[in-house]
Amino acid sequence: MKTNKMKVAVGILAVYAAASGSAANAWKSAPLLAHTNIMHAALDRLDKSEYPDLADFKINLLEGANDESWHTIDSLNGGRPEEIWRGAKTDAAGGVLGNYAAFDLEHAYRRIGSICHLTEDQAAPPHAANVQHALFDRFETAAGDYSAPLYSVPAEAGAEEPYAYYQQMQDATRRLLDTWVNPDTNRPYWVEDPDSGVRLGEDSTFGVFGGYGSGKDSFPLTHSDSRIEAIVDGQFQSAARATYNILVSASKKLPPLVSDLAVVNAGGVIGISFNAGDNRSAALKYQVEVYQHSQLLGLAKSGEVKLGRPGAYGLPLGAKVALLWDGAVGGVKLPAGDYLLQVKLTDGDNNSTPDGVNTDKSRVNGTKAYVTLN
Repeated sequence: MKTNKMKVAVGILAVYAAASGSAANAWKSAPLLAHTNIMHAALDRLDKSEYPDLADFKINLLEGANDESWHTIDSLNGGRPEEIWRGAKTDAAGGVLGNYAAFDLEHAYRRIGSICHLTEDQAAPPHAANVQHALFDRFETAAGDYSAPLYSVPAEAGAEEPYAYYQQMQDATRRLLDTWVNPDTNRPYWVEDPDSGVRLGEDSTFGVFGGYGSGKDSFPLTHSDSRIEAIVDGQFQSAARATYNILVSASKKLPPLVSDLAVVNAGGVIGISFNAGDNRSAALKYQVEVYQHSQLLGLAKSGEVKLGRPGAYGLPLGAKVALLWDGAVGGVKLPAGDYLLQVKLTDGDNNSTPDGVNTDKSRVNGTKAYVTLN
């Protein structure tokens, strides 16, 4: 009988591990979905008119928040959120900024959700203490009962880089580990390895594994004790607040994009057209720079454009810009020859269009076009 029960239990764990990507990490303890609840709690506090992109890509954010695959191989308790944001390495699959600049917005917002996931994990004491824990960890199971915590919206929401909240959340949790004590054993529920040497401000999940203070997971599964409820509720609220910060920060730091740039010389009058798009700004400043032999000569045109819904290629806001240029820079006609025009946009958050914006697989930069002056 025991053997049959064991086989059933192992089978359940195997099925869930295959579905979630791992049986040894995160608050996504079956059958509870704490990451989903935390993301919903953060999204519900957002002003959707101020952050239309977060409303438009809500599903992708939730998908990323429930994606277990962004934990690093050498540490299932943490990850590298800065790499995911920047997309600096191939294992970040283009990351947030790389996918965004390529107009792969669904993947960009999924990766924002992945940063939220890793950060939320650091509100879970087993993660911050780098405890090797399995499915049905007692704290994670208890946390799954929370769905709509009340928490204060940060006064300076999103003031940091999106990936910075990961370490902040981990440090805050580590500071509290010694205060969460099992009254039966007088030992903390979770303890870091005393020889790990990992200081605050350093990622503990890449150090020596910690453990359960009583030698096993003794955290209560019920909330009948107000002290237990305070631990779970407090950490859940901290995770929701951090997620709110990440979402606001990411939305504020995503740059405006240029698409469908076309330059045509019609009898000495140059027509310039392009789509200007952004994730949240209602107006953008534009400038068309003129280069020859990699040297900036000046501006062909500059101005401001108001955006509306919908934007091109899935961006929430956008507008078509059409300009006429007489081939002069600073009031002086340029001599005949080949020139490069580059469009740059600046949004209300002072973000500028990055190099390498592209709507397709070709290597042609979507912000640049050549023109021949006769």
